[in-house]
Amino acid sequence: MKQDRQEFILRKLRQQNEIRITEIHAALPEVSEMTVRRDLDEMAEQGLLVRTHGGARRVPEVVPHKYDFKSRSHLNLSAKTTIAQLSRHMIPANQSAYFEAGSTIMELVKQIGKYKLHAVTNAPNIALELCKHPEIQTISLGGPVNPRTLSVTGPMALENLKQINLDIAFLSASGFSPESGFTNAYIEECILKQTVIQMAQHIVVLLDHSKFGQVLPFTFAQPRQIHTIVTDQKPDDKTIACFEENQVQIVYPTVV
Repeated sequence: MKQDRQEFILRKLRQQNEIRITEIHAALPEVSEMTVRRDLDEMAEQGLLVRTHGGARRVPEVVPHKYDFKSRSHLNLSAKTTIAQLSRHMIPANQSAYFEAGSTIMELVKQIGKYKLHAVTNAPNIALELCKHPEIQTISLGGPVNPRTLSVTGPMALENLKQINLDIAFLSASGFSPESGFTNAYIEECILKQTVIQMAQHIVVLLDHSKFGQVLPFTFAQPRQIHTIVTDQKPDDKTIACFEENQVQIVYPTVV
């Protein structure tokens, strides 16, 4: 059964960090290599492992506090400012925009001009920043607040969100790799991100250069689900090829 195969793969990865398709096939000779590949691809999409050429490796362990708002807010400030400057023209006047919790998105919100806008957020600190602009109608999702990330998640937030039509959503990610997609350290945040992706007409992910090549425990999206990436440096050729293959627009500073 598929569940037994995948549990076997995860058990082996806990023991040895990396495994090859040929090794799995040798241990499970009744299962074809094609089936093994499908299992690995599916598990990679779920964030259970990192897909490699010819096999898979274990998802790196994460120290959650590294991804807390207070820790992140002091990192790569110039990169976040650059990303915010590149993104602010994407904010649609007289439409609805979702701004999720995150230090990079906070920089974007700080640069909002005199927009007439319906703004939705799951972050109390971002809601307060938006409220500085009386022409912006700010809607804050309800539910328990994670004090580490200053984000609201859970069933109440999901129910609130489902009542709102979103023209554009600005999301963040703690990591991206072509094999694992966009990843995050907290499963509750991933569930909310996935709902936003389903509901918004246009998805923008703000991602500084340090996040490329990073893999966190939980995958919330694959490149094909995202419309635009905004970053502060040109990504490597493999990453660019992945985005182009999935028709994702990449925005980054160009040197003239």
